[in-house]
Amino acid sequence: NRSGVWSKKNQQLGKLQGSEFVSELMLAIFAGNFKQLKTYFDVVELSSESAWCLRLIPKTKILAQIFDRITVAGMGGTISEINLFEVNQSKTKILLTY
Repeated sequence: NRSGVWSKKNQQLGKLQGSEFVSELMLAIFAGNFKQLKTYFDVVELSSESAWCLRLIPKTKILAQIFDRITVAGMGGTISEINLFEVNQSKTKILLTY
């Protein structure tokens, strides 16, 4: 939710620092909130007859220190994959199945 990402460690629940932005980002992606996404990213839209892909390229220095880019792919109105490409060469791939 919008309050951030929470973690449980040693039976203690605590909010991960800076996680509010991650929550807002993911909600904007799932809601297709281009206005909010364009606040922080240059958005490149690619599509074909059967699929689409958004490439989100960070606009701010802070985000550019973390992410090289984020891609969101899907078909129709459904997201199937989110890829987070970090500047340290790490990649997080989120596959969504329905």
